[in-house]
Amino acid sequence: MSPVSTQYLLDLLDLGTLTKVKYAANSMGIDALLEPYVSRGLVEIVGKPDEALIPVQPFLLDGVIQDANWKLDVEAPAASYPAGAGLQNVVKATLRAKNGTLVIQIPKEYEFDMTNYKSLKFKVYAPPKSAVSGIYAPYQGLWMRIMNYLWAFTTESSFGQQYWEYGKNAFTISDANLQTWTDVTVDLSQSVGKHNRVIVINIGGEPSITFAPTQDIVYYFANFRFAK
Repeated sequence: MSPVSTQYLLDLLDLGTLTKVKYAANSMGIDALLEPYVSRGLVEIVGKPDEALIPVQPFLLDGVIQDANWKLDVEAPAASYPAGAGLQNVVKATLRAKNGTLVIQIPKEYEFDMTNYKSLKFKVYAPPKSAVSGIYAPYQGLWMRIMNYLWAFTTESSFGQQYWEYGKNAFTISDANLQTWTDVTVDLSQSVGKHNRVIVINIGGEPSITFAPTQDIVYYFANFRFAK
């Protein structure tokens, strides 16, 4: 938490404008500063849940902010989607360029809490086989990349770039799991000790093709969450 924002919070507590704040321990680096307010009953230290749902707004972005070839039509939340159990924050993503990409990004002043939450979990509903056949077969999978900033925004990190990724074939969706809600777990433990704040979810691994599908390639995502 920035010094200015921290002081603003403390001022509100001192003035009595805020009478109760719940704070997750070791989450924003201000634990010591809040100790006097804990003893006065103004701040309550709470534990962190085993899973933390990621709001689709404002943290889920269309990759077109990075590059025109990353363009998707993103509907978040989706107005309609395939039926499934326990679905939350459903996103519809339609590829409009060959490298269509979803971006999960938090403000540059923050970073993911990978020390406590070492996994990204979500559900995905992939298109029918007819949409991901032939030269479009690569679109039957997801390419996960984790970083401090998107390449178009080099000033969006005070810690440089700490990029790492999974291979383009690490999250291929089997034929049996097409057109069905499928659980995906991404191990983020490589981020521990880094200042990562961006997760890039590319559909298809950026194949070298002329992108002109005869039918839309549509993916649905749901229940994006960090998990311990």
